[in-house]
Amino acid sequence: MNQKLYLKPKFNITGLVIITSLLVLFTIGASYSQYNNTLVKALEQRAAESLTESTSSAEKSLQKNINSIYDKLHNLVTAYDIDQTNSWNAAAFNQYISSHSNINCLGNLTFISIRTIEIQLNSTTLNPLYKEGIEKILSGNKTLFIPNTTSDILCIGIPVVRNDVIIGVLYSSYNEDNTYNIFQESTFNEKGTAILVRYDNNRLLLCGNKSTNETFPLDAVKCYHDYSLEQMHMDLESSSSGMLHYYINDISHYAFYSPAEYPHFFIINSVPADTLEADTLFFTQLAQNLIHRIIISFFILILFIIIVQIFNTKQTRKNQNYLLLEQERYQTILKHTPCAIWEYKISIDTMIKSDPDLGIHSGLSEISNVKDFFLQNELIFKDDIEKFIDFYNHLKTGPPEITAELRGRDLSGKYVWFELTGTTVYNQDGAPVSVIGQTTNIEQKKLELEELRENAKRDSLTKLYNRTAAIELINKALQEREHHLQHAFLMIDLDNFKTINDTFGHSFGDAVLIEFSSKLQKVFNSDKHILARLGGDEFIAFISNISSLSEIRKIANQISSIFHGIFSDSQNNHNLSGSIGISLYPKDGQDFHTLLEKADIALYYSKNVGKNCYSIYTPELMLSMDYLPKNIDDSMKHHLHTENNTLVDSSIIANTVDILFDAKKLDISINLILVLLGNYYNLDNLCIYELSEDENYLCLTYEWASESSIKLSDHFKQLPVELGEPYAFYKQSSNGVAYHNDISSFSYPESPYSSLIKKVHGYCLFQCAIMEQGNYKGYIEACCSSKSRSFTKTDIDSLTLVSKIIGGYLIKLRTQEAADRMSKCDLLTGANNLIQFTKEADIIREEYPEEHYVILYTDIYNFKYINDTYGYSEGDKILISYAQILAELLDDNETFGRISADYFIILLKYKNKSALHTKIDELNLQMNSIKKTDTDTHKISLVIGIYELKSDDVVSIAVDRANLARKNVVDRHKTNYLFFDDSMKSNLIKQKEIEDIMEEALLNEEFVIFYQPKFHLVSNTICGAEALVRWQRNDGTLIFPNDFIPIFEDNGFIVELDFYVFNKVCQKIRSLLDEEKHVVPISVNFSRMHLRDKTLVPRLTSIVRSYDIPFHLIEVELTESALVDDNGYLTTLLQDIHKSGFKLSMDDFGSGLSSLNLLRELPFDVLKIDKDFFQKGTTTQRERIIIEYIVKMALDLKMEIVSEGVETIEQAEFLRSIGCPIAQGYLFEKPIPEKDFILKYCK
Repeated sequence: MNQKLYLKPKFNITGLVIITSLLVLFTIGASYSQYNNTLVKALEQRAAESLTESTSSAEKSLQKNINSIYDKLHNLVTAYDIDQTNSWNAAAFNQYISSHSNINCLGNLTFISIRTIEIQLNSTTLNPLYKEGIEKILSGNKTLFIPNTTSDILCIGIPVVRNDVIIGVLYSSYNEDNTYNIFQESTFNEKGTAILVRYDNNRLLLCGNKSTNETFPLDAVKCYHDYSLEQMHMDLESSSSGMLHYYINDISHYAFYSPAEYPHFFIINSVPADTLEADTLFFTQLAQNLIHRIIISFFILILFIIIVQIFNTKQTRKNQNYLLLEQERYQTILKHTPCAIWEYKISIDTMIKSDPDLGIHSGLSEISNVKDFFLQNELIFKDDIEKFIDFYNHLKTGPPEITAELRGRDLSGKYVWFELTGTTVYNQDGAPVSVIGQTTNIEQKKLELEELRENAKRDSLTKLYNRTAAIELINKALQEREHHLQHAFLMIDLDNFKTINDTFGHSFGDAVLIEFSSKLQKVFNSDKHILARLGGDEFIAFISNISSLSEIRKIANQISSIFHGIFSDSQNNHNLSGSIGISLYPKDGQDFHTLLEKADIALYYSKNVGKNCYSIYTPELMLSMDYLPKNIDDSMKHHLHTENNTLVDSSIIANTVDILFDAKKLDISINLILVLLGNYYNLDNLCIYELSEDENYLCLTYEWASESSIKLSDHFKQLPVELGEPYAFYKQSSNGVAYHNDISSFSYPESPYSSLIKKVHGYCLFQCAIMEQGNYKGYIEACCSSKSRSFTKTDIDSLTLVSKIIGGYLIKLRTQEAADRMSKCDLLTGANNLIQFTKEADIIREEYPEEHYVILYTDIYNFKYINDTYGYSEGDKILISYAQILAELLDDNETFGRISADYFIILLKYKNKSALHTKIDELNLQMNSIKKTDTDTHKISLVIGIYELKSDDVVSIAVDRANLARKNVVDRHKTNYLFFDDSMKSNLIKQKEIEDIMEEALLNEEFVIFYQPKFHLVSNTICGAEALVRWQRNDGTLIFPNDFIPIFEDNGFIVELDFYVFNKVCQKIRSLLDEEKHVVPISVNFSRMHLRDKTLVPRLTSIVRSYDIPFHLIEVELTESALVDDNGYLTTLLQDIHKSGFKLSMDDFGSGLSSLNLLRELPFDVLKIDKDFFQKGTTTQRERIIIEYIVKMALDLKMEIVSEGVETIEQAEFLRSIGCPIAQGYLFEKPIPEKDFILKYCK
């Protein structure tokens, strides 16, 4: 441990310093050589930047001048329009503009009428660039363009519009004589010039006056070495920017050119080079900075090298110390690990161990000639020597991973299990050098694994072998033992064990089984015998080397005696006994399953002759058995079947279960099972009948027929239940199973199919009911026409079990199908629900991307009236008829669905509005053909909203938009449908904005309470008030209820708002009571959304009690429209509110269609006459009569009556005259803020 390791440096630091210094010197030299070039390039770059910036500014000024010309042209047209009162005259307008040609900055003015333009555009001699400009103006744009004449340089034109129609073009043209310096700007403090340039047909025309050519005389331009006029022309041709360095008369200039906003026009900005000389100081400073940076970089690099060397030295020493620490940790780990760590060196055949006492004990730390040493010293268990040699050979050859499990001697000298694992180490050439490995003691692990294997063979309750282990052990014993020896196979069953379980409980039953198995093991105390529990109360015993039958009988009697000693309850006739069936090897079978089958037959015989006995199998025993219980009437003996003591064909049952278990499609699997059963049992027909969903028909859902037999499905698919009932023999049996081995003598009732069915039934018939929770759902029928064929007990039991398995699967299938239909379809109409409609619409649009579609959202106008007048059953018939009409009317690539109530949605192909209108008319026509009676039809009107789908629209959003369009249908007499448009979209956006802030607004208490008083008409004093909500934003904006209440009712937020208002009202009443102020009853409105909430009443009472205020001060107000559905439920709810002490008020009485019914059935205290009776300011004679009778009726019913919306003295006087006691409206007081209400009315 005192040894210290030192690592050599990975590089020579001195050499690195020399190389780095040379590189730095070379860099400095190269930098100096490039200095002049860099300076020149930098100067030109600086010039380009200055020119670019200057050109951009000049371009803005030029554009401003051009915009000024546009405005002047527009002003001319406008002025002419004002002066003229008659129609437009082109000649007059040209005369008019010629008189205004002296306007500053305007050139030669020309107006061309649209007719002249059309002639010009058709001319073949027209300048294409001029044509391009004119066409742009005709498209409604003002522009600068190239003239059609060579004398002019450019034109600026605008369209002349009258009555939203372009009637011509007005333009101002310019040449060298009249540009007035409009198209040039001074730059660089008037030392430079920016000029608008026209470039076409490889020509460059300067758009300034004649003196402009002196600024940029193209003929005198000579370029420096890196620049050329040719390059400039190429840039102009491709509408690219660029710079030109040239000189004129030995004076150096820079020019920058870039495309203008208009096609074929550019801006050239020219400036003398000496104007930019001030920038040379900048570049000199740049060069000095470069030199300084190089020198500084050199010293930084040298410093960096020194720091790296210091860091490298410290890191090396740190690595040395870390290596020593790791060596110490490695030795410590080796001392404490339970495994033996070793290294095998391949070249010298030597193994070196970390601890000679660990692993396979050799007593040595280093072992040479490994294989010989281990074998000669008997360190390896003899049965595992081959495993060791194989492991050793792998050590020599060197595969990447080596492993083996074998037994070797440990430190105590015992052979125990070890696991040897090794990893091969290779040299750089890929040759194996050594193997590093470990030896682990896995003796305990092996013992635990063996225990698990043994437990897996045992029955968890009795600890006897289970069925799987018994099959394996008995078959193995039969193969290993000599055939001339005789063995016995006993099947043991506890009699009436189910009765014990049912009477005393399963825990008691388990205790009986444990006790029996314990005593059974004492009878068979030899290891050569095998005992097992098959399941339930069935056991088997395999007895080897039986000398005689008397020995078997002795053992059987011993087993029988066990039962009597375990449990007896003679008082209640609950005595434990057992039955035994015995088969013998090799006489009765030479494998487990054959011996089990024969022993099972013998056991069944023991059960049948009275139980509590044993029977030894013989073939004669099989023939003498009576399969039917003796208490069955002889006349029914061949028809009925009992479930006791079943004897089934396990192979056919296993195949049936396997097929159904692996079934991907149940229909195919059931047909496959019918084929299997038909061939296996040599049948002629197998049929499955199921009741239809309405249970009116017996449907033949599955059928198999032999080649020589008749297929019933060729003659009928279903029978009315009354026709199929006479053939349902299974109903005569208590367990739903019937069979007959000679049905030919039966008489069949006369029916269209009686002879056919009798022929198919033949001679042998089997039926088994398909039942669900005690109700018949159909049956399975097997038939055989051969007189020589008869059903055995095994056949009946097996067919019964298979039928019940199939029946169970069918019930599950039909239940799943019904659930699927419920999840996809509307149960009343069979139409798609919203989810399924959305899925189908998406599929259709994906399959037919070339088609255009619309979504129709429909409802039946005044459908509630139909329900109230004709009853809900008639309403349902209309909805079903509507669905049938849609199903017949729509094409294959269209679909529809029902959302709820009378709301239907339709996906229709859309070509144009005319075709859609025709389709809607056809739909309306068919809806009006729905019969009310045999001689009369309903007059049904649809209200339809339409949304035209775009390719990227989401169907659910489209449905919402179609619904919004439906809600906007105002006058259905003019049109009963409306397309969604942008105005509706803005309403949606407004709704979304409100929904985004509503919760935050509630938390911030932006909803404030206004109060509108109610007054006694006689005394003109306040007697109550109604709480109304307003939304006041933090910025003071007031949002009225009509703007947010409908939205809140749609999204359900109204529930929280109502309780917020209710809570605030209770809080204010409590405050007024505490201040001993005058308090009147306050009515609070509640939405219909509350009426399905079971927590409404408890929540109301809880709030009132929390503020400790009298219940009579609160009036719960509901609108009539909220009360039209499910009066039975509402009656209970409203009675609960009434019993709690609240007053109940019906708002807007008379606005609906069911007012009198509601008044008759629901327990209201206050009636509020709908304000619509007074909305015109005056009331008609008919309205007066109605109001008078409403008031009289309410008073006779001992109800308070309030008239809303009273706005005139005339209305108030009328109400007084008919005895209406209370009124509310703007005549008395409008809704006012809470603070004002308290100051004015709560003194």
